[in-house]
Amino acid sequence: MLKEAFPLCFSVVRAFRFSLRLCARILFFSVSLGAFTAAAAPPPSRPVLPRPDYSNSFCLFPINENWHVRKPGDEIQLRAWVDEMRKAIGPGRLYARLGFAIISEGDEPETFALARQLGICLVLQGGAIEHHSVAWGFPQLLQDSNKGDRRFAQWFQDGSIADPGKQGDLAFGVRACSSRYAKPVYDLRKRVEQARAARVARAMKQFPDVILACSGPIECEMHQGDNRWGDYSPYTIAEFRDYLTHRGIYSSTGERRGLGYPGGSAWSDDPTPDQAQGRHENFNKTFGTHFATWSLRYWDPEKSPQRVPLTAPGMPTAGSEGYINGGFDAPRAEPGGAGTAEIPAEGGAPFWDAWASVDDSHPGFRSKLLNFWVRDHTRWLAEAGVSREHIFSHQIPGESYGQGRLNRGASAVWTADTPNGSIGITTYFGAASDTDVFSKIVARNPNWGIFEYHPHPIDALKAPVSEYIYSLATCIRFRAHILTPISWTDRAKDFVVCTGPFAQAMKQVMASLPDQPYDNRAYVDYAPPPVSEVKTMTTDGKTAVTWSPRIWPDLPDQWTDWPEFVRFDVRDGRGKILASTRGSQAELPGQPSGLAVVAVKRSIPPKLPPVDGLSGSRGRLRWSESYDFFCDHYRVDVFASADAKKPVRTLTARDARAEVRLIGKGREAWCRVAACDGAGQTGSFSPMVRISLPRPGRKLVDLPSIQPRVEASPDCGWREVAVGGASQPALFEHPPFAGGWSRAEFRVPLPSAARGQRIVFTSDIGLKDGADASDGVIFRVEADGDKQIEQLVEPDHQWHPLEVDLTADAGKEIRLSLMTNRNGNSAADWAAWGDPQVLLVGNGVVDRPTVTGIVALGKEVRGRVTLRWDDRTSDGSLWSKTSGLTGFRVYRGADRGFQPAPASLLGETRTRELVDAKFDGRETFYRVTALFADGTESPASEPVQYAP
Repeated sequence: MLKEAFPLCFSVVRAFRFSLRLCARILFFSVSLGAFTAAAAPPPSRPVLPRPDYSNSFCLFPINENWHVRKPGDEIQLRAWVDEMRKAIGPGRLYARLGFAIISEGDEPETFALARQLGICLVLQGGAIEHHSVAWGFPQLLQDSNKGDRRFAQWFQDGSIADPGKQGDLAFGVRACSSRYAKPVYDLRKRVEQARAARVARAMKQFPDVILACSGPIECEMHQGDNRWGDYSPYTIAEFRDYLTHRGIYSSTGERRGLGYPGGSAWSDDPTPDQAQGRHENFNKTFGTHFATWSLRYWDPEKSPQRVPLTAPGMPTAGSEGYINGGFDAPRAEPGGAGTAEIPAEGGAPFWDAWASVDDSHPGFRSKLLNFWVRDHTRWLAEAGVSREHIFSHQIPGESYGQGRLNRGASAVWTADTPNGSIGITTYFGAASDTDVFSKIVARNPNWGIFEYHPHPIDALKAPVSEYIYSLATCIRFRAHILTPISWTDRAKDFVVCTGPFAQAMKQVMASLPDQPYDNRAYVDYAPPPVSEVKTMTTDGKTAVTWSPRIWPDLPDQWTDWPEFVRFDVRDGRGKILASTRGSQAELPGQPSGLAVVAVKRSIPPKLPPVDGLSGSRGRLRWSESYDFFCDHYRVDVFASADAKKPVRTLTARDARAEVRLIGKGREAWCRVAACDGAGQTGSFSPMVRISLPRPGRKLVDLPSIQPRVEASPDCGWREVAVGGASQPALFEHPPFAGGWSRAEFRVPLPSAARGQRIVFTSDIGLKDGADASDGVIFRVEADGDKQIEQLVEPDHQWHPLEVDLTADAGKEIRLSLMTNRNGNSAADWAAWGDPQVLLVGNGVVDRPTVTGIVALGKEVRGRVTLRWDDRTSDGSLWSKTSGLTGFRVYRGADRGFQPAPASLLGETRTRELVDAKFDGRETFYRVTALFADGTESPASEPVQYAP
């Protein structure tokens, strides 16, 4: 039995072994087939190189005010300029266009046709220029013996209408009233502008390949000068009154309904400013005014409808024609000022802010008028048929030119924003690379342009090429769509762009641009477009194959212009390569079938440059701005020690700066920075740098959020100041030219201080880099008029720490005065108070932790955004277990760098959630603070962005 069983067992074993081999072979075959299939599968598809057009290309269009065909010989000069530009700057790139910006009314078909023939594009500039009004007829209207009225002009606060230096020049010395209530002015401007808009629209329709954009009106700014504020025209003041009280065009049925002062509807039916019609605070009590009637104090257009001649007094006295006792007026003196007989003081800070604030979170009426002017102009262009993506404003960003000009001129960068087009600005000197302004613009609309541009307009031929390269490349990193340097035809020492260092810089920058769509923030490996116009011809047993040398058949760009192009492969129907060449033809033996020509490319991904120039103090880290095309943001690693292996924090910075804080008692940090592209790829890190951290203590007041009352200083305001290469936010305060003290005064409430605690004012003081010619500046701090400290600082390229003990004034509100005086003369006395703070220090005082983990959620372009944040604080504790916590405050701003202030407060909440029910569809930033029972707030969180 056993012997008989063995063969059966052997058979079973053999069958099992055969099954195993069969399974193994099947498995091997399956794996091999899978490997073959994977190897044979086509590579992942890549996007095809996009066709260049206006929307994805950089436009470098120097201004040429003489580009017109109007008389014999003009065409010869225009051709010469085009040849000169191409020789000086280069032929352009796939996604970078060359052309000219010209002043044009849109009625020059010969000029536009010549541009088409020469292969260049144009930008049309123009519009009702607010500060140069001859072109649209305002001086004639003002002086018309029948219709002219003094009120058609802007008035200064003393009632005058003419710039003292230009008394007889009505084109520049007097500016047009921008109020909608100055109907003859508005009607004239509308008539002229609508006619021009129609001409421009027709020209752009006829020459869409030539005219790429139009800008204007050019530089709308309130008339201003040394301590001179426009516009106090009675028409403007009447509109200001109606704006505040929701009357007239700001009523519920008016032309500008919904655009009036927030909450102003409460006063819309009040009989007088001091009588409330209902249960609300009357107007006078709200604003600290003393008006008896809504009629205007000076030359009310309703009470004095007759023409007011140019020679009439702007501020008539009591009892004379044009004067109403107790009449309404705009504030003519800044808050805290005593006023004079010529310029009386009226109202408190809220009244002044409603009139003169330039902050876009609570804009003043003067700035709003400028924005309305811009919106009117761009709306007429859009209504005429010009596409909104081709319409740009043309404003002065006052933020770049000092706080004095910004406040008086009221032309904040947000006044350039319009729903009818995109933002356009003018930039000169350092403003030509002002990343703060550029960031604000991009946050509102990434399609923006610069329509007057020169980084070094005075003695332009003496500036180094590197200065021009830095400025040009900074504009490109922020993706200015259109850049118009001024001026190509200027051959004097100033404003030269056609030769010298500016031309060299433009050529270098243009040559460095990657052949990628201009809006790319990271390198994309594009596939070549299909080769076009492939033709074959067979003769004598040979086949000649030809194709177009152009990448796109109707555009001039050739394959050999694309650096990533390698060659053409000619293939048969089975994919076999029959010939390779860089030319646009090949000869093949025989008559191969199914021929195809494909372009072959190699990928050339860029390398981000290393970051350099790191410096910092008191937690403010700065470095040199990268102008690499693909640098989208920066990564900042913060270490607790020089030999630490892992960072304790990693920050993301849009600009070349960051605020550094550490958990615990460390007073120093070590940092490194790398540039990152839009896909998060990181370049080389900078060397490590050590920085000091803020003085331990609790910040009691954020001085930059308080508008100081400034006296005597010719230039005083908040800005970024570098001393010895270390840059930080500072109050710049130039002492008076003639001697004496300037004064920047703050109203500062101080809390009580417990035993062992002190209240101190701290600041770094110094002279801005470049002030070597100064003989020194005397800095002084006063509290309620009493001198606390006085110190002389010379231009030694150092920040000097300064500290003042204010504990004796605990529990009071004080007048804190920061003052400067010249030491001998005022040359280059560029004095700065670096990061001034009022702190509570001492026993039991710790830095408040910050809010973390903020998210912004929203589903609609307009409507509601929900903000939520973590229970865990920045130091690892829990808010739910934090003693003394009473709630949170949420602040809202238009750009990443905004600072929390009462005007930017969105609301308070006891929970860790708040809804922004008034979200307007624009990119918005939020910051959150924790609120404590003693009235203090934690430092603000990092800003969180919400963009639909």
